[in-house]
Amino acid sequence: FESDGKPDGYFSRTKKISHKYENPGVYTVTVEILDEGGLISTTSRQVTVVENTAPFAYFSYTPGTGTTNRIFTFNTKESDDSQYRQQYLAYRFDWNGDGQWDTMYEKKNIWRHKFEVSGTQHVIMEVKDPEGLTTSADAYINVTENVLPHAEFSVEVKEVKVGLDHVRNRYYFDATGSTDVENSKFLYYRWDFNYTGANDISFDTSFSSSPRHSGFYDFPGEKVVRLQVKDEDGAVTDAFMTIVAS
Repeated sequence: FESDGKPDGYFSRTKKISHKYENPGVYTVTVEILDEGGLISTTSRQVTVVENTAPFAYFSYTPGTGTTNRIFTFNTKESDDSQYRQQYLAYRFDWNGDGQWDTMYEKKNIWRHKFEVSGTQHVIMEVKDPEGLTTSADAYINVTENVLPHAEFSVEVKEVKVGLDHVRNRYYFDATGSTDVENSKFLYYRWDFNYTGANDISFDTSFSSSPRHSGFYDFPGEKVVRLQVKDEDGAVTDAFMTIVAS
């Protein structure tokens, strides 16, 4: 193994062997093969041995900020090592910076976590190579309490000609005035166009990203319209309006 001309083992029928080098360097490894007639052939290969260095630690996360209801995704794939391929690295996390590791070492890149309390969270990730050398990286993440969305809508009535000589009122409902302090771009809406009270749990539409809806009433009379707005954390708020349908 050390190119010193002295065999480091005896002839054996074993075709595989392992060896650990104590010092870095370039070594010429020679193997001899002996047949039953006593003839010997040799072949050699060069092996480069280097000092192991600690891995490079890095992780990203999404979203950049979020609420206590949000599941954050952490990605460690940009961590690397000068001696070992990325799939041989293992990671663990301390989610609140208290010095206690909250996960075991795992050889995976995607991690998910939901913070139970609001405030600035100090997240620490440690990466370890197969020889046990470690490096850590950290980030401070702002976690807030989720605020309920604001639900608001308006209604406009237009006469629409149906058939040759029949006119009906079409009702246009618009919830674009609904807002959310965290992210108004990700609101979802559903409607109940004839709400009858606390025991009414049936909606006329499913949740949709569209804030608008229109339709006719087949039966005239006073109606209570209910709008339910849901934010991306799943929190919901209701808004009501009484109209007289004709």
